[in-house]
Amino acid sequence: MLIAMSPLISSSVLAENKTYADTNSKQESRQDVNRWVPAFAFVGAFHGQGQKSSLSSSCDFGGKVPAGDPALIACSQGGEFGRNYPPGESGNRPTSGTSSEMRDSRAGKEFGLWPGVGVDVQLMTPRIPKIDILPFDIGIRGFVSGEVMAVFPPSRATANEGSLSGIFFPQGKENDPESFPSSAIGGGGSEVRSEQDTFEFAAAVGISIPINVLNRTVRIKPSFGWLNYRLKVSGRLLHAIKDDINGEVAANSPTNVGFFGPNTRVIDLQKNLTKNINAIGTGVEVELESGKFGPIGAAVFASIHGYKVVGDRKFKFQSSQSFADGTADGGDGLLADTYRATWEHEIDPWIYRMKMGLRFHYVGE
Repeated sequence: MLIAMSPLISSSVLAENKTYADTNSKQESRQDVNRWVPAFAFVGAFHGQGQKSSLSSSCDFGGKVPAGDPALIACSQGGEFGRNYPPGESGNRPTSGTSSEMRDSRAGKEFGLWPGVGVDVQLMTPRIPKIDILPFDIGIRGFVSGEVMAVFPPSRATANEGSLSGIFFPQGKENDPESFPSSAIGGGGSEVRSEQDTFEFAAAVGISIPINVLNRTVRIKPSFGWLNYRLKVSGRLLHAIKDDINGEVAANSPTNVGFFGPNTRVIDLQKNLTKNINAIGTGVEVELESGKFGPIGAAVFASIHGYKVVGDRKFKFQSSQSFADGTADGGDGLLADTYRATWEHEIDPWIYRMKMGLRFHYVGE
């Protein structure tokens, strides 16, 4: 008898399941689709973008060896242009107006990925008529959203050489500058460093396409959006020189063998540039309704977006420091040279963002 009744039981169960599904679908359909639906969300995200940098430096020769003074003149580290010129002669020092590389040039690039957390507010429109998705009559809605996010990007030196820990002299010789050359001075270096501002802003407009999956509403939400953040790029160069004696000159001059110039000059160049970065692009979000608490509906969502930067993506800036003639009494013993550093930075044209979060809708009773 049970076997005979099994088809009836199966038919009854299927009927009940179909009735439940239809009821659920109709219940979903009977929601007030003419209502504006505000929503609030907590969002976590990852922001990804590539960048590249380069740096260079030079010394512009500006002074002449004073007559009657065999001053040892240096423009770049390592004694390359440090020479003991005969009185009143320019020796091998380049003429005024020419320049030489001061420190090694560098270039670098990377792709950065950093996290963020924030809040999102959204407003969905009533159902857009005449484009309902069959067989459901939930209806397509439009929406607009705005977002504020706190991001936690690292401060990154994309290009660097040497060290910016501070100038220091060989241990045990700090008070004996005539016993070591420029090349023995430590702590000099240069870098290009970038850092994004804490807050990132975004806005989007799109449509919400509902789909019924296992008696739950899933919304597919393609959108067009805007993204804004501030990026600070800073450059620094720290360098020290001495009025070294060139080795060959020292070897040919018995009075100067093993002797280095006592005069030291420290060059510290710093500058930064900040820009507002704006980008536009598209993305898609998938939102799954997870429950309802009175008039409040809860949903989890995840999305991915790609943005194209509009406007200038390049940073280029320079800093210089000029020294007066220091060969007079009270000076640093070096000539009137000018020291320059140039830093360049460029961000990639595309920004990628991945988000996930929990959204609360006001759907009414």
